[in-house]
Amino acid sequence: MIVLGNVSIYLSCVHSFSLILLVYYIQGLLYVQTPTVLFGTMHLESFVDAQRYNGVEQRELQIVEATKFCQSKMQQHSSLQMAILAGDFNWDDERKRGNAPNRPLLSLISDQWNDAGTPFDYTYDCKENCMLGGNLRRRFDRCLYLTRNDSKIPYEHSFQKIGNTKLPNLTWNKKNPYNGTSRPVPVAPSDHFGIAVRFSSKK
Repeated sequence: MIVLGNVSIYLSCVHSFSLILLVYYIQGLLYVQTPTVLFGTMHLESFVDAQRYNGVEQRELQIVEATKFCQSKMQQHSSLQMAILAGDFNWDDERKRGNAPNRPLLSLISDQWNDAGTPFDYTYDCKENCMLGGNLRRRFDRCLYLTRNDSKIPYEHSFQKIGNTKLPNLTWNKKNPYNGTSRPVPVAPSDHFGIAVRFSSKK
């Protein structure tokens, strides 16, 4: 669901989704277009093995292609006021120590795009996710948005992480890969937190 002002658009109910394949065709962009909003979601190339294959080049090519697709749609349809891309980007460009494998996301795409989150909105958070444990904290999941240059409607947004509380009365036995032991831990809705972004027009 996306929310613009007080209007909620339940995408799966009011419009059909379309799919385009991105470079390295195992990944695709699923999108829906309303008269005023283009919304797309995608899962970019994964880290299969950080030593042998980390998917960095593929992710960078995929995000460039996806943003160009949205920009072309905005040019073709003058009624579109906003394009939104969200999903598990597997993007790793923010590290306190050492070099991040991906280049800064916004440096690769048109400067008209905005990031709805901040560097501290970790969605894969081993410290906060009860199901994980550890110290790894990454902002793999992002929400990018683009508005028309000539739009007379300025937007503001709020960002919230969701799915960050444990499910009641549910545990699973988590195995320690180093010593082979296991212990029961709480279960969260996912190993990634979800994100909810609300857009509203400025008064």
